[in-house]
Amino acid sequence: MRFSVLAVFVAFLSGQALALPSVDARAAATDGNACSGSVGGLGTKFQGFCRDGRCGISTPPNEFDLVRSPDC
Repeated sequence: MRFSVLAVFVAFLSGQALALPSVDARAAATDGNACSGSVGGLGTKFQGFCRDGRCGISTPPNEFDLVRSPDC
């Protein structure tokens, strides 16, 4: 039985893709960790907590923003 190089390569790539954790699992791993990020293009960094793969920042009065952060 002969296998082509392409068939072996495709099988290898599909195996690697199945072995990766899902995006939800990676985001859940950081939920609750401390993070920092800026809101609305302001130069000030605010402290918050990771939530759903983003940094959740509470700013007064009663505003909550989810921003991208390398911490999450």
